[in-house]
Amino acid sequence: LFVTRSFSLRTYGGCERGVAALEFAIVTPFLILLLLGGFEMARFLIVQQKAEKIAFSVADVTAQYESVTSTEISQVFAAVEQIMKPHPFNTNGRVILSSVYNPDGTEKPKVRWQCENAGALNVVSKVGKVGNDATLPQTFLLDEKDNLIVTEVFYRFTPVFKTIFTGPFVVYRTAMFRPRLGPLTSAPGC
Repeated sequence: LFVTRSFSLRTYGGCERGVAALEFAIVTPFLILLLLGGFEMARFLIVQQKAEKIAFSVADVTAQYESVTSTEISQVFAAVEQIMKPHPFNTNGRVILSSVYNPDGTEKPKVRWQCENAGALNVVSKVGKVGNDATLPQTFLLDEKDNLIVTEVFYRFTPVFKTIFTGPFVVYRTAMFRPRLGPLTSAPGC
């Protein structure tokens, strides 16, 4: 004896088997995108924070010298790679350290000297070149014989998930300190 059933849409209308699996399949790509986006955003924020710490540290330590030599600048630059770990700085970054000086208070301040670390990133200082007028924030004024140590940090951030995020981005951070013990207007020879 065979019992035949007639299948119709009405019999499946009340069936809820597999609904959770279907909802999970629909939502999963969005959850993955959200997870990857959160991962990349966290990496990007960490890189920005580390670049800011490098700018602050290099300018602060340099401003504490009475006079500075190329050996001392090299020692300060040696810490940069350690601060940026686990991100490789020497292949993706560059630090430019400048001394900005206003000799008589009436002229525009000039870039007195500059030193760069051995980073491979090819960038140009936004402060200016040695001997040229310095580009500083308009609200920042230097008095007569005032000197300023400016550190610029450039870092190329490349996202891991390039299919989702465009990149690379160049992170730029700067810090400025007045020298504490001496004018630091003499070029260190770097």
